[in-house]
Amino acid sequence: MPRDAAVPAADDLRDLRDPRRPTDVVARLALQLVMSTDDELDETIVDVLRSLGELEDADRAYITMYAEDGTFSNSHEWCRRGVESHQDTIHHLSSSDFPWSVGLAERGQVLNAGSLDEMLPDGRAEYESFARFGVCSVLQVPMQVRGRLRCLIGFNRLRDSRRWSDDTVEVVGAIADAIAVVLARRDSERDIRAARDAAERASRAKDEFIARMSHELRTPLHAILGFAELLRLETSSDSATAAIDQIETGGRRLLTFVEDLLDIGRVASGEHRMSLEPIPLRFAIERAVVELRSIAATRGVRLVLGASLSGVVVRADEHMLGKVLNNLVSNAIKYGWSGGVVELDAFVVDGRCRLMVRDHGPGLTPDQLQQAFGSFVRLSDDQTAEPGMGIGLTMSRSYAEQMGGSLDLQSVPGEGTTAVITLPVSIPV
Repeated sequence: MPRDAAVPAADDLRDLRDPRRPTDVVARLALQLVMSTDDELDETIVDVLRSLGELEDADRAYITMYAEDGTFSNSHEWCRRGVESHQDTIHHLSSSDFPWSVGLAERGQVLNAGSLDEMLPDGRAEYESFARFGVCSVLQVPMQVRGRLRCLIGFNRLRDSRRWSDDTVEVVGAIADAIAVVLARRDSERDIRAARDAAERASRAKDEFIARMSHELRTPLHAILGFAELLRLETSSDSATAAIDQIETGGRRLLTFVEDLLDIGRVASGEHRMSLEPIPLRFAIERAVVELRSIAATRGVRLVLGASLSGVVVRADEHMLGKVLNNLVSNAIKYGWSGGVVELDAFVVDGRCRLMVRDHGPGLTPDQLQQAFGSFVRLSDDQTAEPGMGIGLTMSRSYAEQMGGSLDLQSVPGEGTTAVITLPVSIPV
């Protein structure tokens, strides 16, 4: 049902109901408050104060907010024509200076003083403060949220002394409840926005740190690898050569990790300009696995490319697709059985290509599958068995999704693991 049909407008309520009957006053004003947006809320609260003030023949109506630091301030105020506003005067006053009235409010008790003399002797500070402002009678109805005094609605008369009726106290109390609810709602939404903004700032700071760290590490790593190559040319000692091999192996492993971090940082910060274009799938795979063939050979692993790969052209970013393919094939080689097979094949359905990279290794347990795409998660039972920092799958899934595709894992313990990449198909070139 449309909102307009379900909830009458405030003007309609005035026509349908008695504007002075307490329940109808509460319904109309509460509706105004609830239907206000955050941007409209302050103006609506003042309008509600005006409506209540005119209805009860008050000279001033206000909202007092109590802060956790032990101070209170008037946040909203309405004054009858010719009455001076004191909203700016009542700002960050100490609750300890007015212990009697604040104590009443904290206990949820209404202050209904038809004459200021009723405040004496306990409310001497309150008496003097109201007298200074020319007030003759006071009504203050508090509202607590989660056991803490949140705010109150106050009425003042300056022309004469008058005790406020029970109906007035009932109406003001109900409206105080409604105002406390909508203010709490606005505060919650602001807290959520602030938390989200803080998380986004933290994420940007993390990406910037990773990018700076990667740049700083890459320079000395290139120097280390360069000097290791020079040392290799100048030595014939077997022991020295073995040491240089370890330097180069460790240096290249660390350089690969740094390059991956830098790449993730570029994509996250938007520095990488993604270019989606038609890419022949078999060509992309063959190029991605060139450097992996030697690793596969040392493990006795055969790379088998299915015939259906030929003729498939996907729409992808060449750099991202290369990273994804390199990572998935590398994982299949590392975590499959030595002497086994890694199979790559694809089929096209409804304009989507499903590329499968399958090993015949030990597979993954359901718990491992659930954790697979977490950052810095290693899925091998022996955490030191294979090099890597556990960011490859996270990065690969992110890249696949940014290219309009997806990446998932399928595995049965003891039967191997299959990575399934889905990408949009392009027209063959």
